[in-house]
Amino acid sequence: MLRVHAAPVILTRVAAILPRVLSRSVSVAIGELHGVMKTYMLGWYQAAADLIMPKQAVFTMKLESDLHAEFMAEAAHRPVSQVLRELMREFVQRQREAREYDEFLRRKVEAGPASMQAGQGHSNDEVEAEFAARRAKLTSRA
Repeated sequence: MLRVHAAPVILTRVAAILPRVLSRSVSVAIGELHGVMKTYMLGWYQAAADLIMPKQAVFTMKLESDLHAEFMAEAAHRPVSQVLRELMREFVQRQREAREYDEFLRRKVEAGPASMQAGQGHSNDEVEAEFAARRAKLTSRA
């Protein structure tokens, strides 16, 4: 269904740039036509994705004009909303991983006192004495 609606738009755009394209070299012409097709194909895929997974929220933000200009220059080949969704997904994933790592560290820290209370650990004095003996043994070999 989307292809039928998109085809006339693509053909109209190609027809509009055709005289300009034909006056240039073949590689420039192919590059420009490729750009038009890529833009419309990305738009088509985005429209299909929107049908499959409709968006329910609108996000508005203010930012510096120079940051906006740099972002738009870098995201010129893709819809801004798609780039922002990817950034948000990456952020959510990083936050989730950070929480999981914090939980892992918390469990490790809690395991130390628990092992001491269960009689499985060694006091600091015992550890110091053991490693002093190991150092002495190694220095006597040399």
